[in-house]
Amino acid sequence: MRLHLRLIMSGLMMSGLALLLAAPVCAQNLHDPAQNPLTAVHADQWADAQAAAARFADPVAEKLVQYLRLRAPGAATASEIAGFMQRNPDWPAQAMLERRRQEAIATDPDDASVLAQCTPTPTLAAAILRCAEATANAGHTAEANALARQAWVNAIDSASAETAFIHRWGGIASADDQWARFQRLAWTDTAGAARQIARLAHNHHTAAEAHLAARRADPQTEALVATLSPTEQADPGLFLDRVRAMRRTDHDADALALWLKQGEQAQAAVRAAAPAHLAAFGAERAVLARKLLHDGNAAGAFALMAAHGQTADAPRAEADFLAGFIALRVLHDPARAEPFFQELAKSRAAITQARAHYWLARTLLARGKNPKPEFARAAAWPTTFYGQLGFLAQGHSQADLIGTIRKLRGPTWTEDAALTFTGHEVLRAAAWLIAWGDPQRARVFLIRMDELAPVPAERALTASFALHAGMPDGAVFIARRMGRDGVMLPHLGWPTPYNPPTPPDPAFSLGIMRQESSFETGAVSPSGARGLMQL
Repeated sequence: MRLHLRLIMSGLMMSGLALLLAAPVCAQNLHDPAQNPLTAVHADQWADAQAAAARFADPVAEKLVQYLRLRAPGAATASEIAGFMQRNPDWPAQAMLERRRQEAIATDPDDASVLAQCTPTPTLAAAILRCAEATANAGHTAEANALARQAWVNAIDSASAETAFIHRWGGIASADDQWARFQRLAWTDTAGAARQIARLAHNHHTAAEAHLAARRADPQTEALVATLSPTEQADPGLFLDRVRAMRRTDHDADALALWLKQGEQAQAAVRAAAPAHLAAFGAERAVLARKLLHDGNAAGAFALMAAHGQTADAPRAEADFLAGFIALRVLHDPARAEPFFQELAKSRAAITQARAHYWLARTLLARGKNPKPEFARAAAWPTTFYGQLGFLAQGHSQADLIGTIRKLRGPTWTEDAALTFTGHEVLRAAAWLIAWGDPQRARVFLIRMDELAPVPAERALTASFALHAGMPDGAVFIARRMGRDGVMLPHLGWPTPYNPPTPPDPAFSLGIMRQESSFETGAVSPSGARGLMQL
């Protein structure tokens, strides 16, 4: 049977996406496992897999098998992986390939080939130490020691790896190295940080004990902190552990006071030195704010959230919304709420745009002003919850809403653009994986194709490909991501709306409520879903 991959998407001819691949594939029956390269891939028989792929006319098939081999643990050399990454930066899972490259460095017995892969310095502990070993064998002792110290400070985690390091490298780590290692571990590895205390210089012991005391909410934490210098007390990790311990032990007023006194300084330090930990500050701030609200301290909750200091899009949006919501609905102060909703409106995300303008409308309403323009701006995003609320708030019916959604159109493309698009290697690789019966791997390529697409039309093409290839989950995923960029993809990312002839049976709604909340009106899930139906 002659198989043309271009026929996989023949259903897309109507939508403007023409041929998936121009070149025919040589005669094969992929229902025969012996003809399918993935049969050999799953058995780690890479030579057989490569030979099976080589029978296809499209060179991407063979390249795809090579890629799968490079991703498999221990199946490729570091130089092979590095070469592929350099030649193919568009292919997906580059971080995974880099990890496999570093794993290959760690197990490579040849010093010369190892040294060729050590710039830039790896991040995996075993790879850094293998580079250090090869450097030492080349007679560069100082450089080798520097690499080993880097591994100790930044990468080694387990107790067994610590023992092996000390056995091989002895006491090369300085007092500053030991303290830097403790500070890294204190963020995420309490057990590792506890082991590290014994290696610290005497002048760091009390600060380290204070860290761990706060982590376990020890009653002696604040007494230990009082003995520290102002510089030690200002450590952002210690600050976060302290406010968390205060909240967990119901000393909420103390936690709030410490946040207001030291929180801005601590977050600024983290933003400059360790931005990956900034989200932890936002999460802890929000948890305490909600607890303060529950306890009736709305003014404290607002003061805490008003100074949130978040800069990343999603955390900033959540913090601005919570601050504005507290001001408007709990403190009944629309003037203070409005600036936060205005900040929220600067986001490109469809959901956030709708939410911002809906609550700006409610703010105007509370101030006795005309809310209709803001309701209309919210309604411009009718596939979102707040967009639908804004639409209905203008006096429209549910039938009007359904009609509006049905009329929405996503980005369009020309046939020439579709032909150019379908020539992309990443999309062709996805098509091969679908033809070979592996939609899960194909999904990774489609998501990468969405990342690479320079314009909304190409992103819509990718979603359309996913839907017509039998992967609606991929289409919905892409539609959600496009929504974060302010582009709606209504007919590929959402079910077609309809107006049921009768309302849902009450038993159906009650059954959902029982399952989701056990009829507890104030239920809040770990992910923030609220109320009877956990919305």
